[in-house]
Order: sequence, then C-alpha cells, then structure tokens
Amino acid sequence: MIKEIKGIPIFDLSFNQYIGQYIKHETILNKNETTYKIYFGQYELYAKDGNSNTLLPILMNGLPTVYINLLEHMKIEGFYKREVIFDSITLSENLIKNIGRVLSGKDNILLIDTQGMFLDEYINNLEYFAKLQSVYTKHSVKISELRNRVQDYKTLYLVEKEKNEELEYYKTKFQNRLKDAEAIIVNLETEIETLKKELERITTAHEINEDTKDNLLLLINKLRENIDSLQKITKVEEDKNDWRNNEKIRSVKGYNI
Repeated sequence: MIKEIKGIPIFDLSFNQYIGQYIKHETILNKNETTYKIYFGQYELYAKDGNSNTLLPILMNGLPTVYINLLEHMKIEGFYKREVIFDSITLSENLIKNIGRVLSGKDNILLIDTQGMFLDEYINNLEYFAKLQSVYTKHSVKISELRNRVQDYKTLYLVEKEKNEELEYYKTKFQNRLKDAEAIIVNLETEIETLKKELERITTAHEINEDTKDNLLLLINKLRENIDSLQKITKVEEDKNDWRNNEKIRSVKGYNI
C-alpha cells in the first residue's frame, strides 16, 4: 500500500460495514507472513482559493470533487488537510481482498475481511456482479435516452402538424383575397373602357370643352393607377402564398423520425 490511496473508504465484509477511510499503515514482518497495521478515520483535502479567500474541498471520501477541474483556473495559496484517526486494525495480507485493484485505480473502496470469512471466489463473484450492474446501468441510461427522444419526436410532430394546419388556413384566406382583387381589377378595366368610349364620343361630337376633357383623362389615369396598385398587391399576395407553400414543404421535408 502507498500514500496515493489515502482517504480511500474501507469496508469490512465480515461485519458488512464501513469503518472509515484509510489514513496510513505500518508493515509488520513476521517469520511466516507479513501483516499490516492499518490506521483508519476521516480524511479531507482542501485548496485555498486566493481570489475568493475560501477553502474548496477537492478530495472527499477518497474521491476527487468537481472542484478538481477548477484548480488550473484558481489562484492557489495552499492545500490543507483534515485528518482524524479513529482506530487501527491489524490484518494479514490475504485478508485485504482487493488492494491490487485499488492501487491500479479499478476500485475506489478497499475491501477487508477481518474474520477471514470470505474466500477469493466470493470476491470474484462480487467483481462479476459489479460488471453486470455496470452493464445494466448503461443500458438503463440508453433506454431512458431513447424514450426521451421518442417523446421529443412526438412533440415535434404535433408542432409541425399545427404549423401545417395554420399554413393551410392562411393559404385559403390569401387565395380568396386574390380572387376578390382580380374581380375588382376586371370591373375597373371595364369601367375605364366605358369611360374611354364615352370620352371619344363626346369629343367627336364637340360637346365638351378642353377642361372637361382633361378632367376625364385625369379620372381615367387615376383609375389606371388604382389598377396598377391592385396588381402589385396581388403580386405580393401571390409571392407570400408561394413562400408559405415552400416553407410548408421545407418543414415537412426537414422533419425526419
């Protein structure tokens, strides 16, 4: 065991309980076997941020906290540890079940068997169970993500459906407006032609003076301007209608479940 595992939680399989965190140990050499006196208690590591003048926990229960990622952005004025020893326990090496996995970073809890009740096969079964639990957790997360995605698609479908219904409503409304505008244009053109013929008849008969003739021509020109304006409005409405139809097509094509 080395100092890098300081703060690692220790769990006693014999009594099925957590006893504390690893603080330090002493090696005892005997003739037949090597034993270890392990001191356990509570260990915490803090970093002092000079910007906020606060202590931030960076190691708790043997594991780094979220603040570990902020160290490079902080003005570190020092590290402070809080270390309290509760007690000690002496064990032979074979009663420390997973020291190799802890040292390699595979396990973050040190398992001990103070009463020698568990064989290595039991520990192997624990490792296999842990792997199964990990696979189950990953699949559960994946299933949850897929369910959320399906729900998102359902919501998107309803939104697009509502948009399409709204586009259909405005399409019909604008088509009716265009028909009304076209009818008005036809009526105005007929009226202009009638006025033009009447003007020609009166002019030919020399029954009006120049002022009356000019007034009639101004009226005809004004009517033509109204027709031009209506035709421009009609063109704008047609462009709007085409744009909305294209937008509808783009929305439908872009929607993919």
